[in-house]
Parts: sequence; structure tokens; C-alpha cells
Amino acid sequence: MTQASVLIVDDEPSVRQTLSEWMRNQNFHVLEAEGGRQAMEMIRRRDPDLVISDVVMPGMDGIQLLRQTRAVKMEVPFLMISGYPSHATAVDIMKLGASDYLPKPFSLEELTRRVDHILKSKSLARPLAPVEGAILAAVVSTTLWILILWAVSALVL
Repeated sequence: MTQASVLIVDDEPSVRQTLSEWMRNQNFHVLEAEGGRQAMEMIRRRDPDLVISDVVMPGMDGIQLLRQTRAVKMEVPFLMISGYPSHATAVDIMKLGASDYLPKPFSLEELTRRVDHILKSKSLARPLAPVEGAILAAVVSTTLWILILWAVSALVL
């Protein structure tokens, strides 16, 4: 099985290093960025399986990074973390399409549980895309056949 790649985005070097080391020990391929702009470049070039991003950072913050990423690659899940937790921020982040929100401080075990959940959800959603396409094709084709049969029967009568 291929290692999942995780991009960790945090302006605090100690947090970024701790999370990176932990995720490597959990058998993830880890990418690091110290801010939103660097992370956006990495997302475009490396297409990570998951982004773990701090919310509050100088320059491009985590919310701006989430917005820009959603505009480019909707399928990249985000786990947002924040040392300044608030209910309003959590709600806003989830409305923008983040997969999860985790206020600091948190245990590394809790982080792992959340990451595993997000990646399992992502892998379960993938097989549905072809099925959804097949269902749509069946509905469209059935509708077209009904219309053709109706038109032919109207011409015959």
C-alpha cells in the first residue's frame, strides 16, 4: 500500500517539526510548509492526500489557503488546527469545506484518529464517482428513450 502524503502547514517551527515527526512515525509521507503561499505551491506541485493547516498565520492564513485550494483542487481534504479556537471560526471553516477542525492543544493520538478518519472517508468516496456517473447516464438515456418512443408514437397515431 502506498504511503499517504500529508502537508503540514504551520508558521511555528516547533509545532511543524513535532507534527511532522509524529506523522512520519505513523508511516505518512510528510511535506512541510511554513505558510500559506509556500503550501499553495506544494499543493499544486505535489497533490497531497491531506493538508493539516494552522488557521492563524502571517501572510496567507489557513482560511485563505483553504479558499484558494478549494478553487483549484476540491478533492484535497483539510484538517484545520488553531491555537485560537472559537465556535464561529470552526463553523466558518467547515462551511468553506474543511474536513475537520481541531483546537490546540490536542493529543497526537487524537490527531492520528482524525487523520485516519478523514483519509478513510476520502477512500470510501472515490469508488462512488463511477457509480454516480453510471446512474446519471442511465437516467439520461432512459429519459431520451421515453421521449423518442413518445415522439414516434405521436407520429404513428
